[in-house]
Amino acid sequence: MAYTTQPMKEATLPNKLREFREAAGLSQAALAAQVGVTKQSISDFETGERMPGLGTAAALARVLRSTVDALFLTGGSADVSDNTSDELDAQAALTAPSSHTEADGSPGDRGSAK
Repeated sequence: MAYTTQPMKEATLPNKLREFREAAGLSQAALAAQVGVTKQSISDFETGERMPGLGTAAALARVLRSTVDALFLTGGSADVSDNTSDELDAQAALTAPSSHTEADGSPGDRGSAK
């Protein structure tokens, strides 16, 4: 008996992106426009063919009122009421540009020698 080998398709990475997108009432095109990627990218992310970079994952979480963990790591709930405002605030803080200032409003001197 002869055995043939078939090229194995690379494993896809499961995620809840489609579930969250549909719960938010957004099409792939609408989500793509809000995040700044193509509709094809959203499709690839949903099927696990590709994973978004950290900045794109954070933008997806922000638009979908979720967290990166819930979308891609822990399989969280697409019910946005399950995501506390503290979780959403923490996620937003991680993705917001940082500006360090001292208590008096002057720029901080992080790490500089005095």
